[in-house]
Amino acid sequence: MNQYLLDIFLVKLRVWALQILTKRYAPYNSHGDYLEIAHVSELLAFNSEEDCKSFLNSNGSAHIKAPRW
Repeated sequence: MNQYLLDIFLVKLRVWALQILTKRYAPYNSHGDYLEIAHVSELLAFNSEEDCKSFLNSNGSAHIKAPRW
């Protein structure tokens, strides 16, 4: 039962945490900083980066990018 309760709130908590993270990395940031998907995936407790990417795409996050190699 507890797992199901967490599933209900997980999306809302992830969106809330993403809002807080992106305040620092806003597009108007003069430093040109971006969040990396791997870091966001870890912070938001996703099982994979692909799950994180689909979450980010569905929530319209524009300034989170893949790392530059």
